[in-house]
Amino acid sequence: MKSKIGVSTGIFLNFYEDEEINRRIAHIARWDVDQVEILFNRQFTLDIPITKENKEFLRRKEVTLHAPFFHNEGYEKFIITRVEIEKLVKIAKDLNAKHIIVHGDILEDMDILNDYDVPFVIENIKPKLSEEFSLQNIKSIFEKYPKLKLAFDAGHAKDLSKEEIEKYLKELDNTEEVHFAIKDFKAFLKGEETDLYYLKDYCKSIVIESRLERLGKIPLIITKLREIFS
Repeated sequence: MKSKIGVSTGIFLNFYEDEEINRRIAHIARWDVDQVEILFNRQFTLDIPITKENKEFLRRKEVTLHAPFFHNEGYEKFIITRVEIEKLVKIAKDLNAKHIIVHGDILEDMDILNDYDVPFVIENIKPKLSEEFSLQNIKSIFEKYPKLKLAFDAGHAKDLSKEEIEKYLKELDNTEEVHFAIKDFKAFLKGEETDLYYLKDYCKSIVIESRLERLGKIPLIITKLREIFS
């Protein structure tokens, strides 16, 4: 069983405007992918209606949602409140989304995630941004909230050694999906070698071995591309 391959609308952050969520989804609809992550990177993007055509496409795929991490303007982090969570839950139910991904370090109160029947997944954060939610310390979060799963972002753990990453992932044993960046998406889909930038050797091995069916149960989500193709 090969790993499912997914793409985040976040790959278009440097190509399309923030409000062009539907354009991003429509672009991904041209590609042969199993899963789509809809990134609502700014607060206001949660209020943009998804078109009928895009909904039809998304309902044929596995869909995940990624909660915002920026204010409507600028690049300062904002605090996710119950207001944003309820908007995400409504969208998730409409699209039958698999889960909602949040950055725990900007969540007003982790306890509010227990109030909804939609699964939530926590992404590991770069240590310089949050020690508590870094890969090396996030275990305490899952001990307190055992229903939560991990979205392992390889780029956010790029400064750890192979041994450290192996140790932490084995201890957690709850990885729901792997996030990574790539240069040549066409080559990757064909199973060819390509540049997995930002990744050190062990992170590369996770992605490569998954593509070679050794870790087939873990979906691989491409979150950054150097080049966009039609």
